[in-house]
Amino acid sequence: MTQFKIFFRQLYKSGLHAFYKLTGITLGLAVAFLSVVYVAGELGHDPQVSDTGQVFRLNRIVNTSGEEEEMAMTHGRLVKSTHWSE
Repeated sequence: MTQFKIFFRQLYKSGLHAFYKLTGITLGLAVAFLSVVYVAGELGHDPQVSDTGQVFRLNRIVNTSGEEEEMAMTHGRLVKSTHWSE
């Protein structure tokens, strides 16, 4: 109980400085939490894909002006679509 009294006494004495410290800690924790939630969501799999072991990425190597560039491209006929009727 005395620790809380000391904390609030110091908070009252140093006012603005303590406010800056608390605001910084709060914002830092909030950004860290939101970053973890975002990354966890991005690393998760798409729930619409039932067989995730059969999902592949096709790359095409394009040679333009002497430089090789790798691009991820998929031809429309290779994609099984549920949105368009063929």
